Amino acid sequence: MKPKVVADASSFMCLEREPELFCFYHELFEAVLIPGAVAEELVEKDEITIIQYFSKYHLHRLVRVVSPIDLVDFVRKRIPPLGRGESEVISLAIREQLWAVIEDKRARNFANRNQVEAANMAFFAVDGYHNGTLTRNRAIEMVLAMHRLKMFGDVFLAEFMKRL
Repeated sequence: MKPKVVADASSFMCLEREPELFCFYHELFEAVLIPGAVAEELVEKDEITIIQYFSKYHLHRLVRVVSPIDLVDFVRKRIPPLGRGESEVISLAIREQLWAVIEDKRARNFANRNQVEAANMAFFAVDGYHNGTLTRNRAIEMVLAMHRLKMFGDVFLAEFMKRL
């Protein structure tokens, strides 16, 4: 079964360089929630609405914007602080009890240390293979595409490939 997740802007921004790869979201997730701060990050440079942004990538039926987000105390008090989008993603993941998709390793590690299940897109590709959502070849294709987009380095590529 595909998971419902909360996503940070970083994975969307990486995939913008190769828009055909946005199909990964449809293949990996049942639904994607994004907090308001993430929506703002995604559209601020293009001066378009969030609906136009997700329609452009055929994600308008999959993604739902959730606002406003009250930050949980331990996120608000973190020093050094996380970005507003990352903070809202972690807080929303806690509130909704969902996985968080976070590409930034520092923010992902902080989330995991604080009992939030957080991973990057490559993790979900491998997981999709193991739970039967993806074929092995499709999972490998996704992991290699994400590596090509510099979403993670060579060491992580080797680790992900061992799991496939």
